[in-house]
Amino acid sequence: MFFKLVNHETQIRILEERDAPELFALVDQSRSYLRQWLPFVDSTENVEVVRKFIQTGLQRYAANNGAEFGIWYQGAFAGVIGLQSIDWEARSTTIGYWIGEHFQGNGIMTNTCITLFNFLFRDYGLNRIEIEVAPQNLKSKAGVTRLGLSFEGRKKEALRLDDQYVDVDAYAMLSKDWLVRDI
Repeated sequence: MFFKLVNHETQIRILEERDAPELFALVDQSRSYLRQWLPFVDSTENVEVVRKFIQTGLQRYAANNGAEFGIWYQGAFAGVIGLQSIDWEARSTTIGYWIGEHFQGNGIMTNTCITLFNFLFRDYGLNRIEIEVAPQNLKSKAGVTRLGLSFEGRKKEALRLDDQYVDVDAYAMLSKDWLVRDI
C-alpha cells in the first residue's frame, strides 16, 4: 500500500476501511468550517458513508485511476488529499484536499502537496497537476500560490454548495516547471 513520509511530523498513506471512524470524527469536528468549501460535508452523516468513500478510493487506486490518502500529523488524523482520477493519455490529474480546522497553520497541506507533487511528477511521470479552489477560500488560494501553481481561469458556477452554484478558480503546475525547482 502507498505510504510517504512527508517530514518528521507528517505522513500520508492510502486510506483503508479501518480509518473510517477517525475520518468521520474529523469531518464531524470540522463540519461548520468544511461546509463552506466542500459539497460532501452534509451528506457525510455516519461512519458507513465514510467507509463507502474509502472503498471507492481503494477501487480507483487498484485500477490505477486515482486514490484517497489520509494525512497524519503528530500521530493524529489531520485530513485527506486525493487524486480525483488520472488521465494517463494526457498524463494529468486533479488534486482535492482538506484539513481539519484545528490543524490549520502548521504547513501540513503545503508540505503534503510538495511530497505528493514530487511523487506524481517523478515516479508516475505525470505532466500536469490541477487544483480547483473557491475564490473566497483565501487559505487554500494562499497555499496554491506558495506552491507556485499558475492561475488558469475561473470556472463559472462549477460547484454546488448549500443549494447554490459557486465559481471555482483553476490552478495548475506542469512537470517541467516543478522539477527545475529545488524542493
